[in-house]
Amino acid sequence: MEAAHAQAQESESKVKTLGELKEGSTQMEAMYMLRDWLFDEARAEGDTTVIEDSTNHRYYVLEFKRRYLDQSPSVDLRILAASREEAQSIMDEWKQGEATEESFAVIYDKYNTIMTAPKGGLYEGLTSSSGLPQEITDWFLDSSRKEGDAEVFAPEGLELSYVCYYVGLNEPSWFLGIKTTLTDQSLDEYMHERLDSVEIQDPKGNLKYLQEPEEESTEGSDAESAGSGESTEGSDAESTEPQESTEGSDAESTEP
Repeated sequence: MEAAHAQAQESESKVKTLGELKEGSTQMEAMYMLRDWLFDEARAEGDTTVIEDSTNHRYYVLEFKRRYLDQSPSVDLRILAASREEAQSIMDEWKQGEATEESFAVIYDKYNTIMTAPKGGLYEGLTSSSGLPQEITDWFLDSSRKEGDAEVFAPEGLELSYVCYYVGLNEPSWFLGIKTTLTDQSLDEYMHERLDSVEIQDPKGNLKYLQEPEEESTEGSDAESAGSGESTEGSDAESTEPQESTEGSDAESTEP
C-alpha cells in the first residue's frame, strides 16, 4: 500500500487534467468514504485530496469543482401498462370520452391489472433517472410538452405498452431530494422513539438464542497464562466514515 499511496499523492497534482469528471453527486449517492470531505462546508473550488479505501486496498484522488442545486425538472404522469393489443384501444376509448385527467384516472382503474401505482396511476416527481423506458423519458422531458398531452408507447424489447398522460411539472430535483432526506430522517427518529418505549417479553424463551453466552470459567487457564510469562497487546483501531450536489468531484483511484 505504501507504493500505491505514493502513486496517489503523485497523481494529486494531475487530477485537474487527468481526473474523470463526475457531475451531480449528491450526499446520499456519494461513496461513504468520500462524503465527509466532499460535503464539508469548508470545501472550496480547486481543493484536492487523497482518500484511502482500506477495504478495497486502493486510494481515491479527488478535486472539488463546485456545489450547486440540481435544477433538473421533474414531472407528474399517469401511466397505464397494458398489452400491446389493448393499449391503443384504451387510448381511443379515453379520447372518445371526456379526455381529461380525471377520465384517464377512471380508465386506469378500469383496466389496470399490472401496475401497483396509487389509484388513478399517478406517478409524481419523475426525472430522467426514474428508470422509465428512454422514449417515455424523452417525451415527458420535451420542452414542448404541455398539460393534457397523452401518448401510447411500445418500447422495443418489452412485452408491454404504456398509455401515458402528462399531468405537469413538479418541483426541481434538488427540492425533491431534500424532501426525501427530511422525510427519511423524521421516519427514522419516529421509529427510534417508538422502539425505545417497547418492552419485549419472552415467557417461552424463544429469543434465548439472542442472549450472550455466559463466560466459561477461566480458573486454571489464568494461572497457566500467568506462569508462561507471555502477554499480548491489542492495538485499538479507529475508523472514520469518510447530501446539495457537487459537480466535478474528479476521482482517480490507484491500487497496489
